Amino acid sequence: HYLSRFIYSDPLNDIFVLRIPMFVLKGSFIMKTLVLDTSTPYLVMGILQHDHCLGSSVRFLERQHAEQLLPTLEALLKQTQSALEDIQEIIFSHGPGSFTGIRLALTMVKTLGLTQTIDVYAIPSLYFLALPNHKVVATMDARGHRYYVAMMDGYHMIQAPHILDEATLEAWLIEHPEWKKRSIESAFHEPKTLFEAAYHAKQHFPKVTSLGTLVPMYLKDIQ
Repeated sequence: HYLSRFIYSDPLNDIFVLRIPMFVLKGSFIMKTLVLDTSTPYLVMGILQHDHCLGSSVRFLERQHAEQLLPTLEALLKQTQSALEDIQEIIFSHGPGSFTGIRLALTMVKTLGLTQTIDVYAIPSLYFLALPNHKVVATMDARGHRYYVAMMDGYHMIQAPHILDEATLEAWLIEHPEWKKRSIESAFHEPKTLFEAAYHAKQHFPKVTSLGTLVPMYLKDIQ
C-alpha cells in the first residue's frame, strides 16, 4: 500500500508512527487550515484559507483510513497548490467515534505539530454538525440502539457528547420539536457545512498547548 512507506504500527507500544515524506514539505508559506476527521467510516479532510474551503475530500472508506490518509493529504496539497509549510493550523476530531480512526488522526496531528509550527485545535466529532442559527441535536451511531449525542445552538455547544439509548433520544425529540436532529452520516452529503463548523470551532475550543497529553475522547460506558 502507498501509506506503508510512511506509517507503521508498533504492537509492543500500541502506537502508530507516521513518517512525513520530504516532497510534501516544500511550500509557498501561504497560511492555511487543515481540517481532519477520521472518527467514522468516512475520511473527511479539507484545506481552508480563512473560512473558504480551497479543496476537500469526503469519502466512505470503512476500515481503509490508514491506507488513504497520506494519499488524500498529498492530493489535497496538490489540488490547492499548497504544502505543509502553508498549514498554519489543524482542526481535527478527537472523538467520540472509531478509536482506531481517531488514533490515526492523532498520529498525523502530533507528527505535523512536532515537525511544523502549527496551531492545533481538538474538537468533538459531533461539532462538525453545527449549523448557524439552528438548534441541532447531533447524533452518531454508537451501536446497540445507542447514540453519541451532543446539543448545539448555532456554533455553541451547550451539551457535550454523551450516550443516549434510541428510545430516550426519540422521545426527547418528540417533546422538543424546535430541535433539529442531524446525524453525522447524513451530514457527509453536505460537506460545506462540515468545514464551516470546523472553522468556527476555533472560537469555542482552546488551542492545544501540549501535544504529548492529547488523547482521544472515547466514551466507553456503553452497556
